[in-house]
Order: sequence, then C-alpha cells, then structure tokens
Amino acid sequence: MEPTEGQILYGGIDLRTLGLARYRSLVAAVMQDDTLFAGSLADNISLFDPDTTPLKVEAVARQAQIHEEIVAMPMG
Repeated sequence: MEPTEGQILYGGIDLRTLGLARYRSLVAAVMQDDTLFAGSLADNISLFDPDTTPLKVEAVARQAQIHEEIVAMPMG
C-alpha cells in the first residue's frame, strides 16, 4: 500500500513493511445493516461457495468470533 505522501501507520508500524496478506489480516469491515440470505448460517458464512468445507466455515466463524454463539444455538 503506497500512500501518495507521508505514511500510514498501524500501531506505529508503517503499513508498507507489513505486506498485503498481513495488512488484510488486520483490517475488517462491519456493515451497519446486516443481511442474511435464505439458507443456513454455514451458507451465509461461505457465501454459498460449493467448494467450501465445514472446517473452513468453522475457521471463518472463529475468526469472526461468532463460533461460540453458533454452537450454543439449538441447531448449532
């Protein structure tokens, strides 16, 4: 990520030194209006990707810190 001038710092670290993968792992977006599509939570997490696996869905749910809430649901 190259700023037009100056630096972009995250925790005092210049983002140019992080690399794209590390930078992306530090950034998230939370939308104000949630939308769930018709289907299961796993479908919504995987965005209906037919090649996803239950392990990938669980990993994403853990990253989003919603896994515990999901397993606590009656059909979790």
